[in-house]
Amino acid sequence: MAIFKDRDDAGRQLVACLQAEVTQGAVILALPRGGVPVAYPVAVALDLPMYILVVRKLGLPYHQELAFGAIAGEDITYLNSSIVEEYGLSDEQIEAVKNAELHELKRRESVYGHPPPNLEGRRVILIDDGVATGATVTAAIELIKQQGPEHLTMGVPVIATETYHRLLTSVDAVVACEIADDMFAIGQFYDDFSQVSDLEVQSLVH
Repeated sequence: MAIFKDRDDAGRQLVACLQAEVTQGAVILALPRGGVPVAYPVAVALDLPMYILVVRKLGLPYHQELAFGAIAGEDITYLNSSIVEEYGLSDEQIEAVKNAELHELKRRESVYGHPPPNLEGRRVILIDDGVATGATVTAAIELIKQQGPEHLTMGVPVIATETYHRLLTSVDAVVACEIADDMFAIGQFYDDFSQVSDLEVQSLVH
């Protein structure tokens, strides 16, 4: 089932898919941690600057891998209302998870540095290592759109079919190497989907 050896290989495959989206002055925004080693070979191959955009997934208190939403900075919160209702999350539970993730978001921003420049009027390519429910990238997209970019492309090695069609209404283009009908986890498409460390992120952006 795996299509990519690792995130570096996924990024190299994504380069060919993104060629048509590249114009002079475009910038790449990578979602840490996993999106950074995917975005790096894209930035190198296409000679584009890469910046870090820190967004945090909001996971269920007892099943953190399942996202019920995401935050981007202090002002943007995306909640998947169907998951919130299905699992009966209270306002108190949601706020507790948000506060914990906001603390981690600020920590990562201070550790990684390299924040995005002003995106007004720019062509932006947002990159992650895969998109399942789309909670995290939805929050990122809202944050980017607040700055008024000229054109916003979501670039990703693999994305769930349902999420692909939903994101088409939020961005100017969604570019993916694989649109998957049967995704149960992003890692199923990678031979090596090991966790990315802060040190690895730092080594790729400095």
